[in-house]
Amino acid sequence: MSGLFQKISAFFMAILASIFSLFGIEQPNRSGVPDDPPQIREELEVRGDWLLHGIPAFDAGYYSSALYSTGTGLFDDTAEREDDDFEDGDLSALADSVSGRMQIVRKTNLADAEAYGEKLRSAGYTQTYSHQIENNYYYAYETTDSSVYCYFNGNSGETRVIDDRGSTASLQTFSYSTDEIAYVDEEPLQPTVWQFSYPYRDVEHAGKKNYGSNGMLYAVTLSDGRLIVIDGGNRWQASEQNVTEFFRFLHTVSGTPEDAPLHIALWYCTHSHGDHNAFFYKLLRRYSDRIALERAMFNFPAEGTMTKNAYATRIRSILATRYPALQYLKAHSGAAFRLQDAFCEVLYAPEDLADPETAAVPVDNLNEACCVLKLTLGQTAFLFPGDALDLTQNTLLKNFSAETLRADVLQASHHLLANLPALYAAVAPTYVMCPASKLRAETTPYEAYLNLLQTVPAENFFFAGDGVAYGFAPQAGGSIALLQTPVDCGAYDGTTLH
Repeated sequence: MSGLFQKISAFFMAILASIFSLFGIEQPNRSGVPDDPPQIREELEVRGDWLLHGIPAFDAGYYSSALYSTGTGLFDDTAEREDDDFEDGDLSALADSVSGRMQIVRKTNLADAEAYGEKLRSAGYTQTYSHQIENNYYYAYETTDSSVYCYFNGNSGETRVIDDRGSTASLQTFSYSTDEIAYVDEEPLQPTVWQFSYPYRDVEHAGKKNYGSNGMLYAVTLSDGRLIVIDGGNRWQASEQNVTEFFRFLHTVSGTPEDAPLHIALWYCTHSHGDHNAFFYKLLRRYSDRIALERAMFNFPAEGTMTKNAYATRIRSILATRYPALQYLKAHSGAAFRLQDAFCEVLYAPEDLADPETAAVPVDNLNEACCVLKLTLGQTAFLFPGDALDLTQNTLLKNFSAETLRADVLQASHHLLANLPALYAAVAPTYVMCPASKLRAETTPYEAYLNLLQTVPAENFFFAGDGVAYGFAPQAGGSIALLQTPVDCGAYDGTTLH
């Protein structure tokens, strides 16, 4: 009987459902209580408060409950301590400049982002930049005393609005081009990406203090003789000999006479770990009077967002004091510019880590705060992920297709320690540049190295620890000329960074 009753009950419930549907009546749920209509359910989510005081409010969507601190730019917070040989963790008492701020707006669309741009223009802002990568849109707006950078992510429906208080330059004027041509050995200079080589601690140097475990240093020669320098190296690689050799190397590959100043169009730093900027800091300590540094770009997270790094304090202080006219841009996702032959796009920055509801970051790991750079010379693309790890990989794959991530030459992330198979599959490189020693990679079965060997043959891996600087010079038609020049570097000599 119970089975028959269930069948009769189901039959009548089906008839009732048809009647409810016919007359537009909300059906009761299993508890017997009608569900809220969709528009009411939407309103149950708290929209929150607009926290970027002084910046016009975004009129659509739902606000993050807190602000993300975007950190500072150039600032001399070493005060009278520039000559001290302080180490990491010894800067807690130092001052800090005012940090920028970001608020995230959820459940937005492109029309909302465009309406916000119109609202900013009505408030006196001038739009100075716009860029699109797939269904992601990036904008910059400026007044005489305020700079707003915002970007809409078409995959997540989020708009991130940044009150940028660190940059001293504008994307509108950051690019440059010239008809100048430089020559090397009476031949026109080929734009080339160079991987510099200094010693690394590996199995051969185990336990020896005068070798750096990691370190990363690249230089890009441009056709007018200017240079782009990417990152730096560990303090244990910054001997007097090695810094002097890099200075000589830059003169040679750029065609700059020995008695003429070097022109560095851009110093780009992926993140604030010391093995990515300590060497460059010492280079400026030694040769700032002979180096014309025109631009700098980085994005170091604020204290309290991630653990502060002493090397970041050093480098931004020396830039502020020795290059007061320097054009500095905080690297934000979607920033794109051209420096002579090089087209540069920032595909990822630390702000991308912030949770859309709380604005908090899920990790305290500066490797996940690397600014990922795609640099294109002619038809040849280079990808520099710095020390990027899993969260960065996942964000890049969420935001972009393989077509955008594709690169002919890949810098192996985190000195070939990071295994990022999904990202590397999308990049599909022909060549891999490894900021690490070949001996370490071949004697320690790193999973990343073994996986990359499945798609990139061993002869297309180029390591930075064998006394040779390797160059990748794009040619007409898309081929790449592989260059190399010896460099004379040695073990650390015990000198300070000062």
